[in-house]
Amino acid sequence: MGTAAVFPVFYPECVPDILWTLDIDGIKAMVHALPGKRSRLTYLLRRHGYLPDTEIAALAGCTAHGVRKRRQAA
Repeated sequence: MGTAAVFPVFYPECVPDILWTLDIDGIKAMVHALPGKRSRLTYLLRRHGYLPDTEIAALAGCTAHGVRKRRQAA
């Protein structure tokens, strides 16, 4: 039997509602208040590990490779 993966499809008109639900503005505010990339990355992975690596990297100020490496180390 084959495997399947869920692939989310978002309608453009629904994206603001999704972002509001995630409280992306609150996440950004908290991250910007933290000193240093390491503390931002730690916070994001502990509290918001569901976010894609590229989004965590952008918020933390590091690379997506760095995020993947940190995930593997945990």
